[in-house]
Amino acid sequence: MKITLYENLRAVPYVPFYAALELGTFQAEGLDIRVATSPGPDRTAKDLMEGKADVAWGGPARVLHEYDEDPNCGLICFCQVVARDPFFLVGNEPNSSFTLEDLMDVRVGTVAEVPTPWLCLQHDLRLLGMEPESLERVSDETMADNIVALKNGALDVIQIYEPYVEMLVKDGIGHVWSAAADRGAVAYTTFYTTAGFLRDCPEVAHGLSRSMFRTLKWLHHQTPTTIARLVSGYFPELSFQTLRGAIARYQAVQLWGSHTLVGQRGFEWLKSALISGGRISMGMAYQSCVVTGFDERVIVEAPLPPSG
Repeated sequence: MKITLYENLRAVPYVPFYAALELGTFQAEGLDIRVATSPGPDRTAKDLMEGKADVAWGGPARVLHEYDEDPNCGLICFCQVVARDPFFLVGNEPNSSFTLEDLMDVRVGTVAEVPTPWLCLQHDLRLLGMEPESLERVSDETMADNIVALKNGALDVIQIYEPYVEMLVKDGIGHVWSAAADRGAVAYTTFYTTAGFLRDCPEVAHGLSRSMFRTLKWLHHQTPTTIARLVSGYFPELSFQTLRGAIARYQAVQLWGSHTLVGQRGFEWLKSALISGGRISMGMAYQSCVVTGFDERVIVEAPLPPSG
């Protein structure tokens, strides 16, 4: 059975998925995977429900949003891969003693391309008793535009992910103020599909979880150089050193989980952020949005990482 797997966008935080493709862990589980580019994050869920794709990798934030619009959408998350927030705050001056309170006194550029990074950051601020609306914030420019603004002094700090962080640091233009991953578990990226697909093809879901479990185990025992060599073909626009540095930084903040189980604590934190930021109004229960059986089974099986 050929499985259409949607990729929403090519990005360094998704390195484990590219590693799985290159290591052959999907094929080793008997899966015939065709990776296709989604028409866009806002279309992915609809295409899954319409049968145009079988499984996607992406954020539980999207699934929660779909449930908020349609409580009967039937989308299900499983197999967590990105277990923490991949974004950083990078300033144009060093700030080794940075605290979130510092953001109230500077010009901040936040991510416009997708909502989740800002939703998480604004929740951090609210939890500390600060009002996100009080920030002097540019909210409608791309990360690339904000990088230009940081360079020319129009912004003091920007919210970005890799490889932009590595590029700015390498050029001596940017200085890492904080890593969002340091807040701990956030259910950032999993596979998701429909309840109907899981019912009809449970062994596919099991195979996907086994594949990513094996790949994550491999990643945790490899150097950034080895990983970068494996996946460099997916990032032809990046120099090898930039890709290697980006991967090293993500390894250092433990972005990628050691197993694939979608943790309830990280899921609930994300849901709270979406509610506090007005993205969703209620939020479905963890048990309604997440299936854990496939990943619990894989943890017990403890399949070995590939030797590649």
